[in-house]
Amino acid sequence: MEQKDKKKDRKGRKAKNVCVKWFVHRTSQPVKWGRKKPTSKGRTISLLAGDGEFELVFWQGDQEYKVILNRPGDFAIWGPGLEHSWKPIQTSTIVTIRWVPL
Repeated sequence: MEQKDKKKDRKGRKAKNVCVKWFVHRTSQPVKWGRKKPTSKGRTISLLAGDGEFELVFWQGDQEYKVILNRPGDFAIWGPGLEHSWKPIQTSTIVTIRWVPL
């Protein structure tokens, strides 16, 4: 009987440094909290987990892209090398997951 390569049998992909954050963002919180976040190093997904309206702005060099999450389940996902900022337009519960694929 031939021995299988264990790496080939693994389903999915591995990751390291997984971070899961659940936070209620209120319009009254300091604006500086969401300004100019560190450059993304891995993958990130932010999900609107209920009612609210939440703005994400991404940029790389001189290109900018704005995303508004305003329906429960709306999400944005992005990879390494992007700058971003955020602000709650209405009180919003956001679930954010960050990870670095191996």
